[in-house]
Amino acid sequence: MFKQYVKNEQFNLQINRFINDEYENDQKVQEDLKSIIPQLKDEESWFKAWNDKAIAREQDGDFSVASTYYQASEFYLSPEDPRDENAYRKYRENFYKGFNDFEYERYQVPYENGYLPVVKLVTPNATKNLLLFAGYDSYMEEMVKMSKFLKGIDYNIYVFDGPGQGTALRQGIHLIHNWENPVSVILDYFNLKRASAVGMSLGGYLVMRAAAFEKRLDKVVAFDIFYSFFDALRIRMPYDQKFQKYNMEPIMPLINQDVLLLAGENDQYVPSSRLVEIDSKLINAASVKSIMFDKASGGDQHCQAGNRQLGFDAIKEFLSNK
Repeated sequence: MFKQYVKNEQFNLQINRFINDEYENDQKVQEDLKSIIPQLKDEESWFKAWNDKAIAREQDGDFSVASTYYQASEFYLSPEDPRDENAYRKYRENFYKGFNDFEYERYQVPYENGYLPVVKLVTPNATKNLLLFAGYDSYMEEMVKMSKFLKGIDYNIYVFDGPGQGTALRQGIHLIHNWENPVSVILDYFNLKRASAVGMSLGGYLVMRAAAFEKRLDKVVAFDIFYSFFDALRIRMPYDQKFQKYNMEPIMPLINQDVLLLAGENDQYVPSSRLVEIDSKLINAASVKSIMFDKASGGDQHCQAGNRQLGFDAIKEFLSNK
């Protein structure tokens, strides 16, 4: 369930995001939090508290936990901060040392003047393919970790950093609204004739944009819905004119796939009223299923941060239906 660790709502969301999926019942992590939480006064103390614990956990060989703490420590650092690159490197290094949920293969897919990093999570004898990606401030390793909730489905899962994300951004490949471009490149590289796609957070817009123009996608999931950056203004996300392009309104009639729309009634980024609006305007979709998670379910926050299992259970059911 979503917990109120501190008064700062953004700190609170990030702590739930980093900790709840995997470590809510981990006694050692909960003990760590008892010393971390009181230190969280501002962005500098945020870095120090998480980074100190990350170093200690890495030295103890607890690589998965160390990775999570390094990711948390890096979250509010400026890209110009010399500590940022080291925290990001440590995050990824420890992540792959500790990851064993799937057999996996790593790729670098050529894109513009660099590459898009891809991790293929292998499901033995799978007959279908799923693209999985996030949004504005997430890294692909976070999505790789969440893929444990999708184990057992008849899909090989391709998780990637697209433009503006993770390793792609660090090569100077910046965020774009026309997400059909990287999706098409991934489909071409792996010679995928058909695939489903799940986009998380801002990915809830990006996946719909890709579906509007890339018809090799058959099923698409907005996890959760993301209508426009205008909505995000109210919670102080960065905004300028280029973000006007990130808007569902002009693309909804172009989407003709099966669609799953997820939303939380207390989402900090997207008004819950957008769910009915998007549903009603997907006039050419093959099918549309909408789910609103309330507070009682524990899934009322952004991307079901308090109970991620709820969102993924809905996704598994949707993907399993013919």
